[in-house]
Amino acid sequence: MNDSIKYIALKVDTVKHKISISTEADTLRKYPFSYAIKKPDMLVLNGKWKQDSLHITMKRFDERNFFLLKRGFHWVNEYPLNR
Repeated sequence: MNDSIKYIALKVDTVKHKISISTEADTLRKYPFSYAIKKPDMLVLNGKWKQDSLHITMKRFDERNFFLLKRGFHWVNEYPLNR
């Protein structure tokens, strides 16, 4: 959570509900995960990353509530929007 960017590669098998993840630094090592869609807005991943077992639950946010989409895009602002 330090605002750094990490690039990863994903290979998804939708029939077997499997995801293979590899990092940009080490493309030979693959990390297998299984996934399940619990609700239309919830995705659960299970697998191992290096020596750690992970159970990750992701909840989808409604895109219409993102600030830029809600406020609208303006080429020219009469007043700056300093949040």
